[in-house]
Amino acid sequence: MAAGGRCRFARGFRRLLCWGFVGATVLLPAGNRSLHGASSVGGPAISQVYPAGGQSGTRFTIELLGTWPEWPVRGWAAAEGIRLAPETEAGRFRVEILPGALPGPTLLRFWNSEGATAPVQFVVSDSAEVVESAEMEASGAGVPIRLFPVVINGRLLTRDRPDQWLLPVARPVQLTATLVARGLDSPLRARLELAGDQGQLLSEATTTPGSEPSLSTTLAVPGVYVLRVSAAVGESGDPDGVGPTALYRLGVVAEELPDASGDAASPPPSLSPDIQRPLLSSKVLSPPDTMVAFIGRPGRVGVFGVEARAGQRYTVRVTTGVGGVRFVARLEIDNSESATIASDEGEEVELEFVSPRTGLHTFRVSAADGGGGPGHGYSISVTRNGPDFDGEVSADRVVLSPGGITPLRLRVRRPPDYRGVLSASVDRLPPGVAANNALLPPGMDTVDLVLRASAGASPANQPFQVNLLPIGGALPTESPATAPITGRHATSPMLLTGTTADLWLTVTGPPAE
Repeated sequence: MAAGGRCRFARGFRRLLCWGFVGATVLLPAGNRSLHGASSVGGPAISQVYPAGGQSGTRFTIELLGTWPEWPVRGWAAAEGIRLAPETEAGRFRVEILPGALPGPTLLRFWNSEGATAPVQFVVSDSAEVVESAEMEASGAGVPIRLFPVVINGRLLTRDRPDQWLLPVARPVQLTATLVARGLDSPLRARLELAGDQGQLLSEATTTPGSEPSLSTTLAVPGVYVLRVSAAVGESGDPDGVGPTALYRLGVVAEELPDASGDAASPPPSLSPDIQRPLLSSKVLSPPDTMVAFIGRPGRVGVFGVEARAGQRYTVRVTTGVGGVRFVARLEIDNSESATIASDEGEEVELEFVSPRTGLHTFRVSAADGGGGPGHGYSISVTRNGPDFDGEVSADRVVLSPGGITPLRLRVRRPPDYRGVLSASVDRLPPGVAANNALLPPGMDTVDLVLRASAGASPANQPFQVNLLPIGGALPTESPATAPITGRHATSPMLLTGTTADLWLTVTGPPAE
């Protein structure tokens, strides 16, 4: 039985604002004027890299897609364990992902003395990776994939020749394929198809304005199956988004099904957050939120997620009996590092956890005795405990010249009945740059934080943060404000990482005499 899935995105889209003062600039994301090469002035304008991710513990080369006034430029990664170094050839960077780097989406920036790029989408995976080479792109021939789980990095250069990935299957498997393109700010509106060895179409899915394509299919007959990636036909009748920037990442998992004895030939593969996120997008809970699900057959596991904020406390509750059968459920919670942090069993299970860092946390629900069936229904709910407030700043980058000032507008969201006072501070600034702190009493939800560079401030390029702290509250943990990321081809909700707390400050050198 085959099914095509669509991912649901729930984050709200908010526009960037900007102000300009003499001696300073607040930057909006910049568009590229060409695919490669030199721009006329200022900082680099790079919107994508290819491949847009890699496996932890590997070294590889990425291609920058954008413009730069001169070479080399410098690189920075938001996640720890990623090292970036420019190569001699313009537009190419050497990437090393250390073995301890955490899997999942992250952000890169590239900069020079005049400024930095907007955040660029990038993914660290713990699965094997395949990169479509220039020869593969030119030939259009099918490429065999023999290792699962795997993440395939490709790009669709022409409208009349789809990418084809061959999947040799020796025994029955449950095949799951998820494609991410718009999440990487790619222009590709993809069509994902699975065909049999006789060319018959088995399953298909297409990018929509709020989703990316995914497929889940039982392959019961051994053979060579074909995953095809092509450009979907838009309202104009023409395929959408092809060319060197039409990149994608395709995660493929093949889980061997039990044989006649009921035993699986091998344990199900673990899913990296890169593959989990698009699979879970339709099952991501937004606190307070509740969902009903079923364990349709013995041994199945329901997987859900929540985008947890650092320092915030959450409660997860599972209640069985929704489908008429009361059973003992097992609930497991994995943090953003894919480590299990809490588990329990019961007909009603409630677990509480505090997220040590911002990221996707997953919940796994199964029958404790390995059972399942049509009546094994349950509800799962997640709530966020304590005051719910957050902040958004008007831009992700600031450029200051010596002696310059600029405001960065902060907007705070909090419940109407929240009566606490919040303190806002600008942290991790370089020497010679200062900013005012601010107190936001109830009813005051907008303030300008003014950054000032002294006349003798040295050149600098580095991340900084705006933090919110409740005054005298029961939850003294700082909460960083974020800036929305606006892509060239995708809005903030569709990007894998739609906001950033790592803002960027450039202090330029003194003007040439």
